Amino acid sequence: MASKPVTVGELAHFASAGIGVADFYYRPRASDDPPIDVDWVRQQILSVLVNCIHGYPAHSTALVAADTNGDDSPITPVQSGFWIELLDGDRNYWRGEELFATAVTAVEDWVPHLGAISLNATDEQHIDYPQYTITGGIGKPIEHNKKSPKPPKTYDPDDIRLEFNIGKKMAKDKRAAFIKAVEEFSKGTGPHGCVSLSALDYLQGQIDAFFARGLSLWMIAALFAIFVQSEQEEKNKPVFMVDGLLADENLFKNLNLAGSFSLVIATQDYAKNKLQPDSELMTLMKN
Repeated sequence: MASKPVTVGELAHFASAGIGVADFYYRPRASDDPPIDVDWVRQQILSVLVNCIHGYPAHSTALVAADTNGDDSPITPVQSGFWIELLDGDRNYWRGEELFATAVTAVEDWVPHLGAISLNATDEQHIDYPQYTITGGIGKPIEHNKKSPKPPKTYDPDDIRLEFNIGKKMAKDKRAAFIKAVEEFSKGTGPHGCVSLSALDYLQGQIDAFFARGLSLWMIAALFAIFVQSEQEEKNKPVFMVDGLLADENLFKNLNLAGSFSLVIATQDYAKNKLQPDSELMTLMKN
């Protein structure tokens, strides 16, 4: 039977299926149960997504994810297929904080084409609804919950809004240095451990920029498809940097599948003012 190309709507469905599994096993902070085994939950998410995506052809549907095992699985680390961030915000999940996401990206020849993120968050300080979907990619606009995002936040050097995620793989001394550097560049900063929420806050016009370290290739790919590949006005396109370098389609061919990366997404005005090559923050993002 002939197959059809995957759509951004189907990607959103896959991401929502993944976050649905995570939500099913989620335990709130007040629970007396022992902390959930996050790796086990990841495998449950992966199992469901394998079944969801099983019918697509290998050249555009082979599932690629960070957590794979077994020779009989349809998941293979190939240059085209689906790349999946099974649980963005896994530390929040483990602590019983309802702030986590699943991201799915359709990739062709190492280039992210379409991306979808399904976010579960109940922190009313950030968003009004417990679940959100962010989508975009080649030939598609950026949308969250099927609505167009707000224009980028009006830049005001005296009122910079910034968010950051420092990742779980950083050494303690570097973590402290990074936090100090970020705080010097902004007011009211603070980490929340889920880069998908930072992406939503950016799209809602609440922040000028967000920074993250310790991200997987799968998460970077989803954000690249949404923020870089989507159709949008040139003046609204964000600056997208990975390990301190401007990202383009060739970037992913040179990145290690199992690597850990830094990310900057910022408005053009913020980047011109704060992301100079010799800045302390840029130096930290490169190291």
